[in-house]
Amino acid sequence: MELHYRISLWNYGHYTYPQSLEAAIAESAANGYGVELWDGWKEDRKLFSPLYRERLRVALANVPSSLHSGGVQSLADHQVQIDCAAHIGSDVIVIHPGHLNPPDGKGPDLAYGRDVVQYAAARGVTIALENGPLWFLAEAIEGIEGLKICIDTGHLYFEEGWRGQGPASMAEYLRVLRPRLAHLHLQDRLEDSDHYILGTGRIPPADWELLARALEEDDFRGAGVFEIQPRRVLRAAQESVAFLQRFGLAPQTRPA
Repeated sequence: MELHYRISLWNYGHYTYPQSLEAAIAESAANGYGVELWDGWKEDRKLFSPLYRERLRVALANVPSSLHSGGVQSLADHQVQIDCAAHIGSDVIVIHPGHLNPPDGKGPDLAYGRDVVQYAAARGVTIALENGPLWFLAEAIEGIEGLKICIDTGHLYFEEGWRGQGPASMAEYLRVLRPRLAHLHLQDRLEDSDHYILGTGRIPPADWELLARALEEDDFRGAGVFEIQPRRVLRAAQESVAFLQRFGLAPQTRPA
């Protein structure tokens, strides 16, 4: 198993430091973490547009990275950020179910999703669908070849499980989704809020144990991205890594 930790640049958005995108990437990398980019950075917006690609490529040299999808509204929008990921060497783009709504549609469309995933695959980029209703995630992986899954450890407790039912358990998410699991968003949650340091919220230790066991059994090789606020970014990541070590998820050497 190779679980590589990354820090979401969303975490830095709650603070005045560092002063630049490059400084945030460098700070994460200097402490052994990759990064997950968002489409906006403070005064800079639409980072995935062609305007920023070379800047990102230089800043991310030898730094493992992924993208969190921006406000995509068309296949062309998806293609822009996929082309960005391919240019700068990012391996995964995380999307939400709403990002599979075609411009003229009223809800997620699997045929539209197939077009997105195929375009990405041709450019060596993986599309990972983050938590939504479990019933939809199950339909999506059944109907879209090559689509992968990103489990967000905090969000899943707030999502609908099967149609007309309450949230599904961690065990049920893993039972259905682990064959396509390629990416993780790591955070803890309270009853009505989330994005806390791992181990400080209400996710039961037994659920962390289930997740750790599944990753080991499946020889998981991917990234775990810390999406945490409002504590200082590096401190939050370090405390979360220490928590995961209790379950055998020791930090791995960052890939070159």
